[in-house]
Amino acid sequence: MMLQHMEGLSDEKVVQRWVENPYWQFFCGYDTLQWTPPINPSSLTLWRKRLGDKGMETILRLSQTEP
Repeated sequence: MMLQHMEGLSDEKVVQRWVENPYWQFFCGYDTLQWTPPINPSSLTLWRKRLGDKGMETILRLSQTEP
């Protein structure tokens, strides 16, 4: 969700780009390259609905580091 928010991508595009990008995979905790999507794009939609706008704002705020 953070990568999707940072890049402004659709659910489908963020999952597709995750498969193509080893840096994103490493960011998500993988240490070997994965060739299959980690989730179905529709799962992102369901998660976003459960999380809500305030939940997403909280996650983004807590993940930012202060200078």
